Amino acid sequence: MKFILFVEGETERKALPEFLSRCITLRFSEGKHVRFEAIDLKGWANLHKEVAQRSRDYIEGPEKDKIIAIISLLDLYGPDFCPEGESIATRYELGVEHMKRSMDDKKYRHFFAVHETEAWLLSDPRIFPQKVQEALKPLSKNPEKINSGHPPAKQLNTIYRSKLNRSYNKVTDGANLFPQLDAKIALDACPYLNQMIEGLVNLVKAHKGK
Repeated sequence: MKFILFVEGETERKALPEFLSRCITLRFSEGKHVRFEAIDLKGWANLHKEVAQRSRDYIEGPEKDKIIAIISLLDLYGPDFCPEGESIATRYELGVEHMKRSMDDKKYRHFFAVHETEAWLLSDPRIFPQKVQEALKPLSKNPEKINSGHPPAKQLNTIYRSKLNRSYNKVTDGANLFPQLDAKIALDACPYLNQMIEGLVNLVKAHKGK
């Protein structure tokens, strides 16, 4: 059993399959048998443009019976079809509806990281270099509520420059940090992540019940 996971960047392709598997297993023991095959579509605009055809290639492909669902994941910060000025809940809902119109199939689901996948990392300051941990603690309480005008990756970059005299590298640092991230801490601190994992667990259960 596997999910096909379309993402917008190399960090997500490298780091999320293992992390999401841990999250699912925490909620449902059979999740340990589930794999994520992640495909980087090189930015939200490309994902938006290509998701329908790329999804159909898998849905109609030779491994279709092994596929639980096709999942696309974008940062809520960025896409121009998630209107600024609305609440997070409204932007999320409108964004999901927009993506459904791009790919209308029962095996397709879309989710957003609010506002970026780096919010999940911020939930657990212990995984970061010691010099930045104290500065990150105030951000760890409600990381999904960090202002979208200065979202998590920018916050990390500012703190890294101040404390470590270097930039935060989304690909290198992200890939090193996600394996250390405590799934329970992230799920408890990030309601939208938790909601996504609940949705994925339900898809696994439905697939097993066929």
